Amino acid sequence: AKPAEACPDTMAVRDILLVVSLCLLVVVPASAVAASYDATFALTMVHYSAAAYCPATTLQSWTCPCSLTPGFNVTRVAEVSSKNLQGFVGYDKTSNAIVVGFRGTQATSLKNWITNLDGFHSTTTYPHCASCAAEAGFYSAHEALKPLIVPEVHFLKRQHPNAKVYITGHSLGAALAVLSAAHLQSQEGVNVDEVYVFGLPRVGNVEFSKWFNGIIPQAVHVVHYHDIVPHLPPEDFGYHHVPTEVWYDEETGPQYKICDGKGEDPTCSDSVHFYDYSVSDHLYYLGYHITQCDSS
Repeated sequence: AKPAEACPDTMAVRDILLVVSLCLLVVVPASAVAASYDATFALTMVHYSAAAYCPATTLQSWTCPCSLTPGFNVTRVAEVSSKNLQGFVGYDKTSNAIVVGFRGTQATSLKNWITNLDGFHSTTTYPHCASCAAEAGFYSAHEALKPLIVPEVHFLKRQHPNAKVYITGHSLGAALAVLSAAHLQSQEGVNVDEVYVFGLPRVGNVEFSKWFNGIIPQAVHVVHYHDIVPHLPPEDFGYHHVPTEVWYDEETGPQYKICDGKGEDPTCSDSVHFYDYSVSDHLYYLGYHITQCDSS
């Protein structure tokens, strides 16, 4: 007997499904792949982010109560007093790593800063990628600190050419860490090995997010429960988080979720309703009071 021929309608459906499957394989971007996360390493980076809040003198000497990494050598404290900015660069011989850390907004101006991010933000062109924009205040702060940070990183790389480069920060310092990492990686020929930041606000638009993820796909930003700052500036104004979010989805405890690699995962901190946003959750990360050494 002659084999039954496939129904034309069935063949058409089969062809359509094949085309759709091939298209999905082509169009799913690499940015959808989430970065890996190391909770132990994250705690070390929390301590560095906390140390950035120390007064410059005890930060330089690494004698601040938040200076919890033994043997770390701060080689440069970067200050721009007119903009109330501070960061540091140093070398950890134990891990053979150059660490760059940035201070967040100090407690005396935190509420005003949050208010401004919610209603008085603006964007500026980000010059290193097509159609990219960054929040203007963050970019201005980055540009002010850049001449102090970049030469020191190059200096330490010449001294320790095989050293890894870690960049961290909390709050405003997290935004500065993202912009500094992007600049070092794309403009200075410095390979950035890890970016771990905490309480990160949205730094730029969706084009910036995609570009950043393309050059530093291993970057992680940690969100503590209902922290208000990661929800600012509002997404409705065209801002978009850089990947990958790691959301600690309870007020205390070790439980966390590695979110998708697209920057805005509706099942992570984006699921928090605005009336649950918390300033208190912004001040504690991985069980640590990250701003406790704030001298303001």
